[in-house]
Amino acid sequence: MIVPAMTLEEKLAHARVDLSKVLNKFMGRAHKLEHAFKTSRTKAPMQFQEVYTSPNKNNWLVTVRATKGHLNFYTLVWWQYPGVGLEALHVKPDGVTFYLDTHFFQRYRERHAKIPGAVDNLKAFFWRNFDIHVKQLDSLHQGKPAIAGVVPDGLVLGTMRPGDVVSCDTFLSPDDLSEKNTHLLNEVSTAVLVKQMGPQQRQALLRTIEETLAMLDARLEE
Repeated sequence: MIVPAMTLEEKLAHARVDLSKVLNKFMGRAHKLEHAFKTSRTKAPMQFQEVYTSPNKNNWLVTVRATKGHLNFYTLVWWQYPGVGLEALHVKPDGVTFYLDTHFFQRYRERHAKIPGAVDNLKAFFWRNFDIHVKQLDSLHQGKPAIAGVVPDGLVLGTMRPGDVVSCDTFLSPDDLSEKNTHLLNEVSTAVLVKQMGPQQRQALLRTIEETLAMLDARLEE
């Protein structure tokens, strides 16, 4: 069980050990979801979301999503203690981990969700924004590499910590974005779309860019 006396590194280590049990719990159901997707006519993405308390008495939120060629697990473990507030780790089987604290969830409530209950507000964030796409920026914030992340509800700003941990420091809804942050949201969103493209889609995009540039050059020479 995650307790307040643990450092963030200890909490993450504990969560990663617990994660294997969480994945085992939902693996059978996940494969059924994958089969249902493969046999569906529409091939529209399918998912399920569950609240789960592990044998180690940790609170988990789980989203399993099936799309073309992918079966993805998104898992978040959270804890709430007096003097600490509400904190969470968005733990992936591989790749970066996202750390979210009370301040972040307060900003999400104020700027988007408007849900008074702390835990209900946390759940609302994760159920809608379980897939966070981030980009490391060419700047520092409080001496750490700055990052920007896009989610369906808006923009996440934070910093990189050691051990591939992204500290999500604040949340901005589209209505709160300055011109600079609007440009940043569009930049990261475009990078995510390109990354998700298949080889043929990327080649088609490259051809379109080359054709557009050639057309602009021709106009400039006129």
